[in-house]
Amino acid sequence: MRIHSSGMVTVWVTLDAVDGYALSEADYHLPGLAELRVMTGNIVNWRNDIYSYGRESENQGRTLHSLVDVRRRAPVRAGRADGD
Repeated sequence: MRIHSSGMVTVWVTLDAVDGYALSEADYHLPGLAELRVMTGNIVNWRNDIYSYGRESENQGRTLHSLVDVRRRAPVRAGRADGD
């Protein structure tokens, strides 16, 4: 859900037009490009969460849903990073 609230979907849809080339709809939906969109969206969102955490954490009494806050509350489990 975070990917839809960050503005990244708009960026991906307009990026080719802004840069002066056209990406076909078939190419846009290629599995590799879909994975790349998810990965880049995560990186942008995580960077934003880390960068803005100090300012956002000053709002006492408000539950944060940023990467930093969610990770801080998550239990630490042994095993691989992907949970397996």
